[in-house]
Order: sequence, then C-alpha cells, then structure tokens
Amino acid sequence: RRFKSCPTHQNLVFLSDNMIHTSLSPNAESDDVLLALKLLVTPWTWKNRAAVSKVENALGAKLAMPHVHAVDSGRTALFTILKALGIGESGAEKSVVGRGEKSGNKIDAAARDEVIIQAYTCVAVPEPILWAGARPVYVDCTNDLTLDLEDLQRKITLNTKAIVVQHTFGMPAPIREILAIARAKNIFVIEDCAHALLAEYEGRRLGTRGDASFFSFGRDKSISSVFGGAIATHSPALSMKIKKIVDSYPLPSGAWVFQQLCHPIILAAAKATYDFLSLGKIILEISKRFGLISKAVLPEELSGGRPAFTLHQLSPALAVLALNQLKKIERFAAHRQMCAKSYATLLSEKNITTPAFVHGHAYLRYTVFSSTRKAIMKNAKKWGIYLGDWYTTALAPVGVNYEAVGYIPGSCPVAERLASQSINLPTHIGISEKDIQKIIHVFD
Repeated sequence: RRFKSCPTHQNLVFLSDNMIHTSLSPNAESDDVLLALKLLVTPWTWKNRAAVSKVENALGAKLAMPHVHAVDSGRTALFTILKALGIGESGAEKSVVGRGEKSGNKIDAAARDEVIIQAYTCVAVPEPILWAGARPVYVDCTNDLTLDLEDLQRKITLNTKAIVVQHTFGMPAPIREILAIARAKNIFVIEDCAHALLAEYEGRRLGTRGDASFFSFGRDKSISSVFGGAIATHSPALSMKIKKIVDSYPLPSGAWVFQQLCHPIILAAAKATYDFLSLGKIILEISKRFGLISKAVLPEELSGGRPAFTLHQLSPALAVLALNQLKKIERFAAHRQMCAKSYATLLSEKNITTPAFVHGHAYLRYTVFSSTRKAIMKNAKKWGIYLGDWYTTALAPVGVNYEAVGYIPGSCPVAERLASQSINLPTHIGISEKDIQKIIHVFD
C-alpha cells in the first residue's frame, strides 16, 4: 500500500518492487516518461518558447514573485545573478578605483570580489562564482547543514559582495539573521533554493526574502526536467538586467536536447529491469558509454571549469517537462513531508542522528548521520536499497580539486565531519510505506 498522495493506477511510478533507489530520476512518473517520448519524436516543437514563458509564470505564481527568468541550470542561474549584480572582476576593478588602489589595468587578487557560500555543498555552487571572476569564500555549517552565523561574520571582509544562502535539502537556513547581517554591511543576499522549491520558513516561501533566488530543475531535485533552472527577484531593476543577460544566451543545441529527453526514458527502462539479470545496470552502462544520457557533473567541473551546456536559455522541450512536473509539485511536497515524518518517528530510537521533523520543510532527501555510514550503506545495498550519498565530502563530488576552487581542507571542520557521516534516505514520490519499513530495518 502506498501513501494516499501517491499516483493513481493511471500514473504509476516506474520502479521495481524489489529495488529502492534514492536517485535515478526519482520524480519521473509514467506521464513524464511518455511526455519525453512524445517530445523526442516531435523535434519541430523544440523551439516553441511559449513553454518557457509558462514555466516562468507558473513558478512566479507559486512563489508570489513578480519576476522569474528560466535558464538551462542552477549553475547558469547563479552566474546570471552575479553578473546582473556586477559581481566579478569588473566589479572588483570598480571598487579598487573607488579606493584609489588600481595599479595599471591589473586587479590585485586580494581586491577580487568575494562571494560567501557554505561548505557541505556541491562544486556546482562555487563554479559560477569563479566563472564570474569572483572568489568563493567558504563558511562552515551547523549541525542542521546550514550557514554558521558566527563563522559567517568572521569571514566577511571589505571585498564581500554577496552571501549565497543554501537551504540544504530544503531545510531553511536562518535567513532572517543572515539578512540582518548582510543589510548592515550592504551585502547582497542570494537564496540557493536548488533543494527547496515550495519549502516554507516563518510563514513565507523560501526564495522570497533575498535580493534574488535561484532554483534547479535537475534530475534529482524537487521537480525534474533533467536540466533546468530559474531566477526569481522582487526587484524590477534587477529583473531587467537579468532579462537582458538571459536574452543574450542561445538556445541549447538539438543534439543536447535529444540527450536530455532520452534520460527519463532510459532511466525508466533501467529501473524497471534493475533486478532482472542486472539488465537495468547494463542499460545504464551502455547508455553512459555511448553518450545517450548525460552526467550530472562533468569532469571539467571538478576543477571549476565551465561545461558547454551552461549559459543557455532553458530549452523549450525541457520546459514542457518542467511544466508538467510543476503541476504535481504540491503532491510531491506533501509526500516528502509524509516520508520525513515517518523516518523521524521510526528512527527516533536508533543509534543515529536524525533531523527534527518540521512542517513546511522540503526534505528533498531525509539526511541522517552515523559514524558507521559505510557499513550501513553496504548492508543496505545487499537488500536492494540504494541510499543516497549527498554529500560525502565538504565539497562534492569526490575528486574535486580543492585548490582550483579555493577550498582549504580543515577550514570548515563541522561540514567535513558531517560529510563523513551523511546518509540520504529517499523521500521521492516512488517511496511507499512498505519501502520505508524496509529502509528502517537497515539501521537495526
């Protein structure tokens, strides 16, 4: 028996009864897969920009935000906000001129604009800061995986131009306190809502308090169109600057769009056959090897490089997928809340650390902590339960070149400790009460 919020028989989730997975395009239901297939065979519709406007309007309505701009990814969204705010090497040059510190045409590295982000994050967050010509400054997190206010205040300098407030797994950061600190020092606040679509804090939706916010429609996010993202702001002036930048971006190539449309179709086939002679694993491996499906993080990103798919407008074809998912977001959110509440109750007597259940939090994944993480993950896998690994390092994924992206090991000890203990439990729409009971037994 599934939760009441689960889909009806007309909209079944493609998921093996025996396999429980935290990722693998978890939001994709049968209507999403069929829609991707329909788009795949109608390429003449891929440039109909009306779908993009519909996504912007629908998201704006759900957030009660007047200005929303869709782009290809959360990475591009953050980069666009930074450029619209004038943050980067050109901004640093202007500030140096103002203080009489410019030497020739060069900008002193010490005078580069700085953007504060938290550790316990993905390399996709510092990347756009580097592309913009600014320097990421890493702040430690607290045990609830959000910005540590004391460390934040220690690391603010005269060069700090913005604070990126990450609402990790949809658990709200202390945005009111951060805003007070930022406003006193004339620092922009950008809300990272990649995990937090529809999450609430103190009676307001996350993403509605800062100078701007950005969202992700990536394959494992609150809604999934494989790739996609959006920017929201209350400011008409900032919106005009953002629009001008977004309008300058090209549409993605047809080959790239084709690859993304293949993703939900191939993943559905792989999940449905995952336990049948390992056929699903073979499907995934062949698809990756021949480039039929894309990677979430590309090799060049491990050193802060910019992947070719970024700095594009949102593909109209992917916008159609995103719009279909947006129609289901309230059901998805309610289901995640139910899962999180069940986990919190059933795990309360286990020897692990669990986040408290709070109504209104998004719980993209329900993340618990254990010093025996590796053993638990290994044991779960034996039972066909594939738990999530966001994040096993303070700056994920494993293999990030810390020096290239400006992270100093040991500078954020809480984030590093929590990353070594993190285990993600799935909360997506394909998880049933029976699945949760199976997952709980892994911790016995």
